[in-house]
Amino acid sequence: MEGPDQGWAWAVAFAVCTVHFIMAGLGRMSGILFVAFIDIYGVDRMGASLPFSVRSTVRNLIGPIVGIMGQKYGVQQVIFTGSILSTISTVLCFFAPNILWITMLWGGLCGVGTALSTILLQVVIGQYFKKYRTTAAGIGFSGGCFGSFLFPVLMQWLLNNYGIDGTFLVMSGIIMHCIPAAMILKKPSWLDKKAVPEVLKTARQDCPTNKEEGTGTLEDIQSVKKYNSIIGEQDPKNAMDESPNVQFLRENSKFVLKILTSKNLRRNLKDDHCKTDEISSVVDETHILQVLEYLYSDLQSQWN
Repeated sequence: MEGPDQGWAWAVAFAVCTVHFIMAGLGRMSGILFVAFIDIYGVDRMGASLPFSVRSTVRNLIGPIVGIMGQKYGVQQVIFTGSILSTISTVLCFFAPNILWITMLWGGLCGVGTALSTILLQVVIGQYFKKYRTTAAGIGFSGGCFGSFLFPVLMQWLLNNYGIDGTFLVMSGIIMHCIPAAMILKKPSWLDKKAVPEVLKTARQDCPTNKEEGTGTLEDIQSVKKYNSIIGEQDPKNAMDESPNVQFLRENSKFVLKILTSKNLRRNLKDDHCKTDEISSVVDETHILQVLEYLYSDLQSQWN
């Protein structure tokens, strides 16, 4: 079953839970590895804590970059890349001869992979859920809590039986399970970019196009010309890149009010992003800009 809050959406919620279970759970076992680093590499407490400080700093510092990458390349691609990067960096820790290499690989490189694979998970929940979004978010982020209880016990057992090298090798195998989970987090099929320009073109049919109709003014006609130049008979991909913009909406609020209250738009916009009752509730110009900015920001996130 496809659609928000239905069959496949819950599989996505549990995939998010799996990624958090692994990545957040492994990130919270620093106390066990801290003691192991002191004993194995013979460093002081500052040196032993350095990999964890670098990992946490890198993960949070590159958050804006991860957001830009998700906007440009897609959420699934970013999470998939982060899972692979985290796996490779953890495998390379098997060959690390000292704490400096652990800091670069586990702290730096794995920190980048953790950021790529975890920061955008909430975006996926928002795409797949409307009514049960908070429930799905709770399921997804509960994985980190379960991992916090399980992984310290597992890591202590691995250190006692396989040493630090074998522990990193097993950890890389665990992190690898994030890769199939990332494959589930594909973009929902109902977020179709090409549907938006078609709806706007249809809505344009109800708008006045000449003075003889008796319903439009010269200002409306000029607005129609601007609107035609933006939406027009152009390729849908170009239309998505160029239309609309908030400045145009502000300058032509009366004209856009007629678009939003047109019959065709109310008939075609049936999804959760723009409810029919929300459109019909717009009765004056004081509320139109708030509705338009909400509509524009929501559609812009889909077009990009």
